[in-house]
Amino acid sequence: MTKKVKGVLLLAAAAVAVVLIYNIWSYSCGHCTFRSMMTLGTPGYLLLQINAALLASLVILKLLSTLQTRKRRCSCGECLLPGSHYCPACGNKAGCQRGL
Repeated sequence: MTKKVKGVLLLAAAAVAVVLIYNIWSYSCGHCTFRSMMTLGTPGYLLLQINAALLASLVILKLLSTLQTRKRRCSCGECLLPGSHYCPACGNKAGCQRGL
């Protein structure tokens, strides 16, 4: 695992621990019941909807990026540079088809 992945996992674990500690403290002080901790309120549903929308937009952006990368290939399979008119591998302008 890379340092970035470890950092994200560590941050996620810390966030879960903080929420769990706060919920235990809130329950022990009588601020809430067990049932109120287990049900989502309006902010929880809103947060879930925002996360779903962000996940959908991430998937769409990744798909668009993949499609753009595929469009910049020559018929011989070589990757084309932005603004290039000739293929660096086969050297033929007619061989470069951006629709592939």
